[in-house]
Amino acid sequence: MVKVQADMQIKQQEMQFRQQEIAAGAEIEKQSDQRKAQIEAVQAQADIETNNRKIEAEMTLAQQKFELERELKLLEFQLKREQQAEEMQMRREQHQQAMQAGVYKAVQSAEAHEHKMEQAREKSGESD
Repeated sequence: MVKVQADMQIKQQEMQFRQQEIAAGAEIEKQSDQRKAQIEAVQAQADIETNNRKIEAEMTLAQQKFELERELKLLEFQLKREQQAEEMQMRREQHQQAMQAGVYKAVQSAEAHEHKMEQAREKSGESD
């Protein structure tokens, strides 16, 4: 009977030890789950921060692109205006030259006519 009681005691101790092992395993698993949850939360926060930086970079890039395109349009407009001004100046100069050429031609014609008239007078003066 003593042996049976000793066996019973050993069995009870084994059962208690087994329950302690199960409880310890459950606690370890609980802690592991908590750590996993913390890691996932940190990763989620890191993903959010990364996404925010990406969005900020895209917004900055879009703003820079807009400003550069605006500057390009202004430069194109100024260039076109300068080209038109140069074209107008060239037309003015061409018109002025044409006017001067017309005046020069008229003066030459008048001089030629005057010269012919003088020759005609001289001939008529010689024939008299």
